[in-house]
Amino acid sequence: MPEVSYPEGSKLRLVGIKGDICLGGRLFVSAALRGEYVRFVEVDDGLDVILFDRLILAYYDRSERRIIRID
Repeated sequence: MPEVSYPEGSKLRLVGIKGDICLGGRLFVSAALRGEYVRFVEVDDGLDVILFDRLILAYYDRSERRIIRID
């Protein structure tokens, strides 16, 4: 599988061994992404999109510190 690269200066978080990331607390993203970096991009005031490469995984509400799933 090709290595994922992100633009320089991207806001990245490393997915932990349990599939979680640390953002003022532990938030589950995906166990399948253990050891990979995910990118956070601000899309609205207080709202970030969480990306793996170009794939949208979820949204992150910074004010409530919670992940908004895409189903």
